[in-house]
Amino acid sequence: MIGDMAQALGTEPTELPCLDDLTAYAYVSGALPDDRRTTVIAHLDGCAACRELVDEVTLGRKLGESTTPLDFGTYRLGVLIAQGGMGRIYRAFDTSLQRDVALKVPRSASPAMMRRFEREAAITARLQHPGIVPIHAAGHTGNGTPFYVMRLIDGRTLDRIVEGSSAAARLALVEHVVAVADTMAYVHDKQIVHRDLKPNNVLIGEFGETLIIDWGLAKRLTDDRASLPVIGVGSALDTPATRDALRTRAGDVLGTPAFMSPEQAAGEAVDARSDVYAIGAVLRYVIAGRVTAPTKPLDTPEESARLVAVAHRATAVRKEDRFANAGELLLALRAAIAPPSVVVERRRWMPALLAAAIVAGITALLVWGLWPRSTAITAEQLTIVKLPSDALRPALSPSGKRVTYGSHNRLEVRELESGRRWTHTAWLAWPYTVEFPTDDIVMFAETLPAQNQQRMVRWNLLTDTTEQVGPAITRSWIGTFEDGSVWIRDVRARALVVSTPTGDIALPSKSERPVRMFAISSDHRRLVFVESTQDGEHLRLVEGMRGRTFTSPVVDITAVTFLDPSTVLYASGSLDGSRLYRMPIGDGAFGRPEAVFTTPPSGWLGTLSSSGGRLVGSWVSSSFESRLHERASHHDRLLDKVAVSAPLGWRDTVSYWAFNNATRQIERHSRMSNELPVITAINLSGDPANATQVDELLIITLRGGDGRQVFAFHPDEAKPRWTAARGALAFVRCAGDRVSPCVAGKRSASGNVVLVRIDPTTGVLGEQLSDEADIADAAIDAPGGSLAWVVDNSEVHEKPLQPGGRAQVVTPRRSGIQTIAYDPTGGILIGSNTAEGRSIVRLSDGRVDPVVNVGQTILSMVRPSPDGTQLLYRVRTLTSDLVEIRLP
Repeated sequence: MIGDMAQALGTEPTELPCLDDLTAYAYVSGALPDDRRTTVIAHLDGCAACRELVDEVTLGRKLGESTTPLDFGTYRLGVLIAQGGMGRIYRAFDTSLQRDVALKVPRSASPAMMRRFEREAAITARLQHPGIVPIHAAGHTGNGTPFYVMRLIDGRTLDRIVEGSSAAARLALVEHVVAVADTMAYVHDKQIVHRDLKPNNVLIGEFGETLIIDWGLAKRLTDDRASLPVIGVGSALDTPATRDALRTRAGDVLGTPAFMSPEQAAGEAVDARSDVYAIGAVLRYVIAGRVTAPTKPLDTPEESARLVAVAHRATAVRKEDRFANAGELLLALRAAIAPPSVVVERRRWMPALLAAAIVAGITALLVWGLWPRSTAITAEQLTIVKLPSDALRPALSPSGKRVTYGSHNRLEVRELESGRRWTHTAWLAWPYTVEFPTDDIVMFAETLPAQNQQRMVRWNLLTDTTEQVGPAITRSWIGTFEDGSVWIRDVRARALVVSTPTGDIALPSKSERPVRMFAISSDHRRLVFVESTQDGEHLRLVEGMRGRTFTSPVVDITAVTFLDPSTVLYASGSLDGSRLYRMPIGDGAFGRPEAVFTTPPSGWLGTLSSSGGRLVGSWVSSSFESRLHERASHHDRLLDKVAVSAPLGWRDTVSYWAFNNATRQIERHSRMSNELPVITAINLSGDPANATQVDELLIITLRGGDGRQVFAFHPDEAKPRWTAARGALAFVRCAGDRVSPCVAGKRSASGNVVLVRIDPTTGVLGEQLSDEADIADAAIDAPGGSLAWVVDNSEVHEKPLQPGGRAQVVTPRRSGIQTIAYDPTGGILIGSNTAEGRSIVRLSDGRVDPVVNVGQTILSMVRPSPDGTQLLYRVRTLTSDLVEIRLP
């Protein structure tokens, strides 16, 4: 009958061996021509093994539903959460560590698929990067089925987010493409290619992190092509029509057609440039909102023209015309999204360094150039290194040839000329000071969480070994001074202490706030730190442990260092930009400061270090995003960055007020996704730092370079009902952020804050309610009977609002508290930023209960809905770029 059917179709049946995965996928998807489909049907009629393979591909059968359940040891298999051409991923529960994980198994039991799956696990396990999901464990079941276990990530794939997004919203998603390039720069440095980069293999986690998933087709470039498992090569069914019908195919021709390079589609050897093509295709997809042919022009806004040019080069038909690897592509992407006024150039003396940086997968870092007589930034820039988002306190070696910086869980050293890198895993102790006694020795303090102590560690770069120096300590180390070490007793200390063989010496200080900024000269004989007094901020210089001290007034200082033992450099500024000053040290006095460098208004210099004729610093910039947290389900939803720059508070249990940074207007949004926002008459000229509601008024505090300013608006009126003088008030908060009474944070001449009553309809201030202190935020409960506030970003104080009420501390000291609100269900909500993480917690009856861990961010404006079921909050993500500054 089969022969008769073939004759009627004008074809002859072809002898066909057992089906491979490619043929099975093509058969199931309907991609086979009729004559070849007939031949496959004939083969299936007499081959039980191939019928089983087709059945598995067709039904997507779960492994756990077989008559003999597979044994995954301590992992209890849950529901299927994802599947592709190579494998299936299940939610699982780790019974030994009591946590949810993701468990992956191969989709097919064919020997070639098994080998490829095991190779995928081995390659993925070698890749240790924040953009790659870490593997916890790997093994085999009793019947030999391989599996591996990963961190469980809750999130959405990039294609799901792009779908239906506006052009403006999609432009905001380009940052995820940049993160993909960043991750792949690291991967290419390891001589590995992914070969299946596409939007649905880019996962955006619940905290906004970008992860590349599905490494089933990854390949080491050093692998012998012939040694790889081959599935489908040479098959009569391996036709262009079949290839185009398949999304991801197992075999020597691998990948996803819409995002596959021409050489990969042709089955030729691939290198890093094939991944570059895929990233470029993903970029085009994000910009256009759909799959587009690489030769087709993109109809895009003018502001994306530079991105389109990058995408065009990345997707060039000839691989020789593309970027050499993801590191080069990343540099171009960073330049494309930089402010238009910034021009990126190469210095003549840096090509070797740039090449080494690319090979090492090092990403964006600005090196600002200075002309001898200039006091403003020049256009000349060079990208060398992108620090991790939590990188802290870079330091130079004595020769200036090496730079080191620490993050919360690791320490890195980079050689600036060659690009060589050393990495050491350690939980660095606050304030994250790192010191080079010599070019080959690094000193730092490491936290021992179990003992609640720290230890000094010496890291020898020549041998890449570490050793403990001295006994465990309980104070915070900041460097070597004379023949002793300088310490801060704790995070609230207002003075520094030097320990010597004969005892401790407290250095002179009049600071009324904790000491945060300091520097020690290269000869270890002078120390400078910032002290805050009622008269303002001062730089205090200490000459020798028992020597003289003198001060110089400074304003808004953000960083300080020694250019040499006789010259101090310090930076002053805010988000509106920084200015760098050089100040000589004379005979018992500071000389006159000279402004030598001014940065653009998009960030600030956060730390400085100078040695060997070089000056480096961390360039800190920030971006904001807003989230809606559902407390019952513990689900976080990222609000549209373009539509909601900052949530301001709740109008009722369903709708909330939000600031739209694109239009500069206040809008009323709904947590119901099918309801459109309502535009108010309110336009803002700055960024909201705090907000509250009272009856029909919105009282909003705006940030400013010369102090905050408070406005009271009615949503239907463009002009404010009243305005406080700039710098006079730090914030206003009302009961439950909805009704009277209200309090204001009144700023004193010393810069501290005192709480006072305020009439919300007129802005008139009344009775004082607290002592003067460094108060970051305050809140009143919904009934209006209790007032709570944050002191020194570390304690919550509370008191009854009735006359004579006494204040008490209601929480154990917790560093980094940024914001506070009363929980309608009881207790107090605080948002804090600590070395262990950023989180919102609930204080009640002496208990501290976690509400949501928000990741590596800084919190502001936590606002619960009136019924307490929802939480609005805003996060500020700080990024640090290492900058080298050439001084005249």
